[in-house]
Amino acid sequence: MKTQQNFNRRARRGAQSCSWNRKEPTGYKIVTIDMNDFKVNDFATGWLKGGNVLGKPVDIIMNDDGSLFVSDDNAGKIYRV
Repeated sequence: MKTQQNFNRRARRGAQSCSWNRKEPTGYKIVTIDMNDFKVNDFATGWLKGGNVLGKPVDIIMNDDGSLFVSDDNAGKIYRV
């Protein structure tokens, strides 16, 4: 398992929350940002399927063991990654 220090060296993580006021919703995923070239890559997806909102990731906290906790405002849940 990767440690927090390894996560921070390689990439930053961020949640892309909803775009509730657009005709076509976007976001609803967690991405990584490479801090060398600022390239954005999907890390966790699946909260938006065919325009249907299944969840809304809004915050990420890293645990001491390197795992991530992701809050989901839509489902009222916290996921451990």
